[in-house]
Amino acid sequence: MKRREFFNKAAISGLGLGAAALLLPKEAIADLNENSEVGVLHEISRNHGHELVMNLNDLLVVFRRLKLEEKITIDIKGKSRHAHSIELTFDQALNILLGETLVILSSKDAGHSHSVSVTLKIEE
Repeated sequence: MKRREFFNKAAISGLGLGAAALLLPKEAIADLNENSEVGVLHEISRNHGHELVMNLNDLLVVFRRLKLEEKITIDIKGKSRHAHSIELTFDQALNILLGETLVILSSKDAGHSHSVSVTLKIEE
């Protein structure tokens, strides 16, 4: 689905948690209740303090920003002494929301980069 089609169908500029549930995998929706927490789970290769902090609301903000920008940069410095970031496109953000696991290569700093695995998580 093209970006414009998705925006028209989902009215993503005003997308809230209720509308976001429409995009979650069917098996995930079946398990949602008032106690469910939806967020983004990450794993960073050869990690030494880096962290990706993103919940469902943050992911929805990413969608709104991606209406105006081709891609966005997300900081994963965490408690490390040096910075890294990942770039996220609209299609990648949509794939995360649809339940796919993405592996994104971080920026290079201090002579190395990291593979960052990003997955939507739903917990009760």
